[in-house]
Amino acid sequence: MNGLIIFCRLSNNKLVIISELVMATIKFNIRKAVKEDCEEIFRLVKELAEYEKQPQAVKNDAKTLEQDGFLTQLPTFQCLVVDDPSHDGAKPKLIAYAMYCLIYCSKSGKRFDFRDIYISSKYRSHGVGKQLLSAVCKEAVKENVVKMNLIVLKWNPANSFYKKLGMVNITDTEGWQCHLMKRNDIERIANSERLEMSANKLNIRKATKNDCEEIFRLIKELAIHEKSPNAVKVNTEILERDGFESENPPFMCMVIDEPDSKEKNPKLLAYTLYSRSYSSYEGKRFVLGDIFISAPYRGQGLGKKLMSAVCKEAIKENVKTIRFNVLKTNPSIEFYKKLGIENITETEGWQYTSMKSEIIVKTAEIY
Repeated sequence: MNGLIIFCRLSNNKLVIISELVMATIKFNIRKAVKEDCEEIFRLVKELAEYEKQPQAVKNDAKTLEQDGFLTQLPTFQCLVVDDPSHDGAKPKLIAYAMYCLIYCSKSGKRFDFRDIYISSKYRSHGVGKQLLSAVCKEAVKENVVKMNLIVLKWNPANSFYKKLGMVNITDTEGWQCHLMKRNDIERIANSERLEMSANKLNIRKATKNDCEEIFRLIKELAIHEKSPNAVKVNTEILERDGFESENPPFMCMVIDEPDSKEKNPKLLAYTLYSRSYSSYEGKRFVLGDIFISAPYRGQGLGKKLMSAVCKEAIKENVKTIRFNVLKTNPSIEFYKKLGIENITETEGWQYTSMKSEIIVKTAEIY
């Protein structure tokens, strides 16, 4: 029995349900999703889109979820699901799901990009959300994840749930704003020929393990530029291990060499670091962590060249959107605006929310 149901017997001997007690103490069956769950997951995805008042945003389908999450060597998302406790049919019926992806922060290391957590309306306020989030945090602890990020619509009542758990809305506290490049933006920027002549002479390429020392130098320079030098927790060895010595690296990196350099490990002028992620609505996504140009080389078109290179990689991988977050005070906001990239914090009210490692561990231990 999943809960205590109270009946009243009427004079005609019929039973009528008066009330069902709250199932807050029930331990729900939370498990990793399998390919056979995709039809049910997609049903919940469409429910979520209706709840978020954007049903037209769903371009994905169950078959694409199967392909991207379960039929590829490098799955682009992970998913936990909750079985319906009242369902006893042959095919499982789901009441909730959580979708997340392993991404990277150049300063602190591994992160979860927490795309969705959704509970069917009938099962809300029964403790499902807290149990599901706790399960995701357990996975984060296993992966040595240092932070978990999610974006939430400003009006969404779930904001108070996240706040109670200790998550911080860093759009409010620090001024981080969410930006989104859609497929037409990706194609336009990838095919842009309006690059400055000086930038065309530079060598842009995929980073190798030998570049990690130089990449780390630029990461520290970026941290100083963002007035957060103490935020850097990674080092050259961690970058080598995470990005170049693992089977499924949590980040990719493009770099620009110093012109005419003959050195084996040339000085780098700029880099961009990005990760594979996923949108349950649209499919494959890149999360752009950094795009940074060393101070002496700014204003020469390097940023546009790097952005174009990432967009070309996105097209190769059939990526539908690229998301990134920028501090409101960062002058590069104007650069993104000129490229026609949408600030979805301003246009749609998306808020950037973050859970630090100590809160992840604490939440993982709830159940």
